[in-house]
Amino acid sequence: MTHAIRAGWIVLGAAIFACGACGTVVNSQHNTAEYTPLDAAATSGDVATVGSALDRNPSLIRSTEWNGESLLHDAVANNQEAMARFLLVRGADVNALDKSRLAPLHIAAQNGNVPIIRLLVAHGAHLNARDARGWTPLDRAMKWHHAEAAEALRSLGARATVPDGSAPAAAPAPPAKAPATAH
Repeated sequence: MTHAIRAGWIVLGAAIFACGACGTVVNSQHNTAEYTPLDAAATSGDVATVGSALDRNPSLIRSTEWNGESLLHDAVANNQEAMARFLLVRGADVNALDKSRLAPLHIAAQNGNVPIIRLLVAHGAHLNARDARGWTPLDRAMKWHHAEAAEALRSLGARATVPDGSAPAAAPAPPAKAPATAH
């Protein structure tokens, strides 16, 4: 672990990063050069710190981490509803995509956080956006067994990529090629 820190990486491996009372446990890696105090403030729900930083430099609302996650991604991933609301009011892109093409709505659905799902949709989140696996937010809610979140998404007009409503088991396979015929 000491070597990893000296190399500029924080590795939480088996360690637990709990976010206040939300009960979220994160197993993560961050490049310390790109994970800033502002990212940490958004993750922990520190509206005062984020607000002060945005007052000094409004363009920070578009900042991203090493994996392309925005401040809104951080807030949503850690179930920080007040922070998510604050960032949206300050101009955060509700449909920003990280390097895995996850939008904040995918993350809220995967977490099963219905209030944040409703907040994001009210601010224009694309209900049927597809991530790098081709999954929609509804697919993620189903995959992680969040029935209430799945029902909320359906009631808002979301669709799943699997017609029978079952969660996708894996990334969609490419279309099969027809076998070659001999002449």
